[in-house]
Amino acid sequence: MVKEIKNYLTQSTPGIFLFFVIKVIVFFFLFDYFFEFLIGASIEGGIYWPVLAKFNLAEGYRDFLLNASSAIIRLLGYDTHIDGKHLFILYGGGINLGYSCYGFGVISALMALILAYPKEIRQKIRFVVIGLLGIIVLNIIRIISLTIVYTEIPRDNLKNVDHHLIFNIVVYILVFGIFFWYVEKGKQPIVVNKD
Repeated sequence: MVKEIKNYLTQSTPGIFLFFVIKVIVFFFLFDYFFEFLIGASIEGGIYWPVLAKFNLAEGYRDFLLNASSAIIRLLGYDTHIDGKHLFILYGGGINLGYSCYGFGVISALMALILAYPKEIRQKIRFVVIGLLGIIVLNIIRIISLTIVYTEIPRDNLKNVDHHLIFNIVVYILVFGIFFWYVEKGKQPIVVNKD
């Protein structure tokens, strides 16, 4: 699969690698700033748009992450409570799900890599959906884990643990794994009907 990417990037067309990199960067910033815009335009102050606040996708996504995590934690035998952007285990620990915890940066990176690489639109959509589901599942696992860990282990013992860094490493491994799988998927031979 790495060989396939290398072959694509070193084709005889001059500048193909540079063009690929530029497309990845442009797509990344388009998606990343789109998510930033959604968040910024949904909050009073700055570039606030009341219409976007009414259909606040970022808040809806946050609520989905918190409610899914809370439901699974309850299945594990804990009583939970959600208060805005906070998820608590009753009489235990909890987490605050800030905007940086949503995973929009890694979602932007995934979509930029897949859209910049030449494939059929069906394959692009399929792999973006697979990647998004993977990122969402990992984020829910992280929220569940942190909420339970903060209940079971005193926070003073966890001062030097940077869960954002750990999550980003795991998720970027997933993103690049999906990208390599995406590139490899197109290597199947094309069957030509000679009739």
